[in-house]
Amino acid sequence: MTDEQEDAFRPIEKAFYKEMKKLGKTERALIRDFAEVRGDGTVDDATARAALEMLNVDEYGLDEMDSRILKAIIENFDGGPVGLNSLSVAVGEDASTLEEVYEPYLIKTGYLQRTARGRTATRRAFERFGYALPDESGPQSTLFGDDV
Repeated sequence: MTDEQEDAFRPIEKAFYKEMKKLGKTERALIRDFAEVRGDGTVDDATARAALEMLNVDEYGLDEMDSRILKAIIENFDGGPVGLNSLSVAVGEDASTLEEVYEPYLIKTGYLQRTARGRTATRRAFERFGYALPDESGPQSTLFGDDV
């Protein structure tokens, strides 16, 4: 953030300010715009929380599509890996939009990993939505049986 942008956020309590810094540039810009239209341009706790609520951003900084992406990977693909095109079909969003708009934030915040085999939900994503972590052994460990 620039000094000017940080000045607009200074009245926010320290803990909430830390969470605000985790948001993407788009969300922070929308919050500033909300503060200018609905207030005096200063972002305080109440203004920021109202803006995030209006944008349907939860306390973890995830919007509806972020949650849909992560839940699809966990529920439909056992946490991954899943290819971009399959994920795109599962959530009903264009593959390039997923890759360019949603993935960078989810990777940056530690909810998603992009591997050579596809996208996987991280431990943090499972915990965020209250899902049990998958069994680490998986099918590869029993390919030749236990008595080899």
